[in-house]
Amino acid sequence: MTITQEQAEAMLKADMSKYESYVNNPDYVPVTAQLTQYQFDALVSFCYNCGAGNLQTLCRGRTIPEIARHITAYNKSSGTVLAGLVRRRKAELDLFNKKEEEAMTAAEKTAFDKLVSRVEELEKITRKVPAPKWFVKEFGSEDLGGKISDPSFTLEGWRTLAVGLRVRK
Repeated sequence: MTITQEQAEAMLKADMSKYESYVNNPDYVPVTAQLTQYQFDALVSFCYNCGAGNLQTLCRGRTIPEIARHITAYNKSSGTVLAGLVRRRKAELDLFNKKEEEAMTAAEKTAFDKLVSRVEELEKITRKVPAPKWFVKEFGSEDLGGKISDPSFTLEGWRTLAVGLRVRK
């Protein structure tokens, strides 16, 4: 199987979203609200490489400095220290410890998270497309004779609507 660079980046972005959600979850990272952006990024990388269970183990009951002290312990495979894992954990630790000019306060992080959510919401809206040709061919007009109040959906929305209409037939 061959994929383009664009497809690879889209797949990585989708994967990162999953790992970011673990780092944002206080059940996995109880100190998530106090993390700097660098610390957050380092823990996302850690979670991507070591898994959500190891992220939870690393962070459970620990302060931010304690988490930093323990990141590099995750450098083994089947009990053997691997040079590649040592390098990766060192890079994550360096990122985790990187100083920001000015770290966000909890209120600023909340406001920033709200802004990110709004941007994501707007991105979803802008991905709306008119009825695809296959939909119009199978079901007639793109607004189904005025029965659809907003005749633009995401492509996935059009597919879901088509399934529902087929089931009703």
